[in-house]
Formats: sequence, structure tokens, C-alpha cells
Amino acid sequence: TTDAILSGERRRVPRTSDRLREVELGVEELGLGPSSIKHGRLVPRGTRASIVALNDETAYVDLTPELIFASEDVRVDVETGLAGIRRTLLFNFRWLENVELTIAGQEPFVPSFRVPEDPATFAEDSTG
Repeated sequence: TTDAILSGERRRVPRTSDRLREVELGVEELGLGPSSIKHGRLVPRGTRASIVALNDETAYVDLTPELIFASEDVRVDVETGLAGIRRTLLFNFRWLENVELTIAGQEPFVPSFRVPEDPATFAEDSTG
């Protein structure tokens, strides 16, 4: 990571009566890179949103796996990039209260489900 400060970046997204479409456009804009040469890229080129959904004031954005692959044009780690995406969406869409981000349908930084080699161990672990 770098010592740069993350902040929301203003994105020029047309305002419409369709809030979902506005958020979709905002996410697309993020994939194009920063709007100012003073800012760095948050995600590698090719990263897109496979799904954008809204539920009240929460946006759910599922990003493609390209996000997790290193890229020379991205100077921040994945966690910082996700934080930047979240901040930028909340900054541009003030009516949003929360942004939930997933990568290829999975919550980032959550340990994956582990299947034990010995089923007896699983029974012991689950009965606690």
C-alpha cells in the first residue's frame, strides 16, 4: 500500500429517477480509473461489476475476480481498493447508507468453508 489518504472522488454521473442505474453508472466510472491525475487507480483494468443491486439505502456490488490480481497501475492493496470504492459510492450517492462489496460472489477476507479430512473431527468440532 501507499501512504496516500483515501477520499471520495466526485464522479460525473447523470442524475435520473432510477437510483439503481445511477449506482451502476458510478461503478462503471470507477472501473475507468480516477477522474483526476492526482488520484490513483483503485482497481485493475478489466474489473467490472457483475451485479449491482439496491435494497432501500444499501447498494450491493459484486465485482469480477480481476480485482484480486496484481496490476502495475494499481498502487493499493485489495482491501484499500474496496474501501476506496465504498467511500466513492457513499460520497457520490449521499442517500446511500451502506455499500456491501463482494468479489465473484464471495465476501472478501472471510475464511472459506473448511471440510475436515476426518468426518469424526467435524462431529467433535460442531458439538463443541
